[in-house]
Amino acid sequence: MGQNLGGTSAATPHPSPAGGRRTVGRWALRTRLLGVLVVVGIIPFALVGWQAVRRVGQADLTAAQSRVEAASVSAGELIDRNLFERYGDVQAFAASPTVKRAPATAAEVTDTFTRLYGLYDLMVVTDADGIVVAVNSVDHAGRDLASSQLLGRDLSAAPWFVAIRDGKVAADETWVEPPTRDQLVGEVYGDDRVTLPFSAAITGPDGILAGVWHNEASFERVVDDIVASTQDDLRASGATTAEVQVAAGGDLLVQAHLFSGLDERSRDLP
Repeated sequence: MGQNLGGTSAATPHPSPAGGRRTVGRWALRTRLLGVLVVVGIIPFALVGWQAVRRVGQADLTAAQSRVEAASVSAGELIDRNLFERYGDVQAFAASPTVKRAPATAAEVTDTFTRLYGLYDLMVVTDADGIVVAVNSVDHAGRDLASSQLLGRDLSAAPWFVAIRDGKVAADETWVEPPTRDQLVGEVYGDDRVTLPFSAAITGPDGILAGVWHNEASFERVVDDIVASTQDDLRASGATTAEVQVAAGGDLLVQAHLFSGLDERSRDLP
């Protein structure tokens, strides 16, 4: 019987015309065996090559995932740190000796703080009855702001004033509200920009509530700028397609897209 070697049959010895036996030539058999070995050898070589390609692909994917994860953690930490600083700012402003002595004299310092920090759209100071006694008259860039119409307005029903007046937060704590399109900010700026509200009690020398300091921090300059920086970092790392989302309490606040170098940001707020 002949033996099948990779689809090629080795010749079975058969009688020669002279009655002797004729064998397969050494070189012919070697050629056939070599053909089988090459075919059989190509298969594992191809498999090894494919595994190597897969490993390279997986390594690239892992590296990309690590870069995205690092960018996400960094952005989250920056936003958290920025918000914590805004939490402390309003307490520091409310504790200013000038303001504690007489909240109505806070007009000059509101302008100074607005220009100095560059992150606030509106600063409102009320007396103990919720009447506005001071408000910034310039924006973060030092431009004049039409805010004088807020002076004398009764904000005693504002949630942040009620919370502080009723002691829902301690005198040395900050009342924080979710991002909002604040009515006062819209009235002053004439648009529907999003802000982050922070409020703190102003206590007199006797420890009694003398007023409330209320800040409306710019969502764009506090959060959006960090999102934009994250997009730049992803682009610099070679990403051509990415999506950055900022959410709080299950609500999507910012959805930013990076696609082929084109940026697009949207905000999902009422």
